[in-house]
Amino acid sequence: MAEISTAPAAVPYSITKLRPELDREPDARPLDFGLIRRLLTYMRPYAAKRNWLLVSVVVRAIQLPCVAWVIGRVINGPIAHGAPLSSVVAGALGLFALALFTQVNFHFRQRLALELGEAVVHDLQQQIFSHVQQMPMSFFNRTKIGRIISRVTSDCEAMRIG
Repeated sequence: MAEISTAPAAVPYSITKLRPELDREPDARPLDFGLIRRLLTYMRPYAAKRNWLLVSVVVRAIQLPCVAWVIGRVINGPIAHGAPLSSVVAGALGLFALALFTQVNFHFRQRLALELGEAVVHDLQQQIFSHVQQMPMSFFNRTKIGRIISRVTSDCEAMRIG
């Protein structure tokens, strides 16, 4: 009868060494305006969208006080002085028109911001991908592939979120 060995089997050595200090992400740094300026260069190809977005933001900043002003004028004017119903209706229609314009502006402002953000993130992903493809094989031998993929994905997602 064959004898069963209770000795532990030989464990083959792995190529990748586990170094927990390399797996830890660096702590967040304070806001770096040089980095922000560098990221703003990705918006250059989309200057028209960026400029329309800035105009839309300024228009929105003007609209908010205007809504309060129109409401105040309607309440303090025709309603407070007992003016005919037609002037109250005119004020309400003016307020409705301003609210409609505010909503349309909000829609296009949000759409422009999303399109601009996604275009910039797409360009950034393309540049990162081409950079990773040009890295030497020694880089891939030193660095875990999962770490590279995780880093690229999380960095681009952080750009998308803000």
